[in-house]
Amino acid sequence: NLCFFRSPKIKYLSDKDWELSIPLFKKYIEFISPPWALMLGNTGIKYLRNHLTITDRIIVRGESRKIKGYKGVLFDKYPFKCIPHPNNYRFNSPERIDELWTKIFSN
Repeated sequence: NLCFFRSPKIKYLSDKDWELSIPLFKKYIEFISPPWALMLGNTGIKYLRNHLTITDRIIVRGESRKIKGYKGVLFDKYPFKCIPHPNNYRFNSPERIDELWTKIFSN
């Protein structure tokens, strides 16, 4: 998780909560040194803006709304992918979700 604070709903987290979490998040990422990082949910993208280079923004037209995903490089080192949180999948068909995943994980 990018944000280490918990709340009943994400809307209750403040910008400060997110900002305070980033240094610890970075330490964990550097310690683990993963081959790539995956973020579930697009909310954290705006809080990582100073630490993330987005190389590709993917949009799939769903039945009821657009589905967005991102590819990039985190902390100038780690390949990064971001997909919508699975709680939001109910708004689109499995075919649209599969299409997004295929585009996100293609080279």
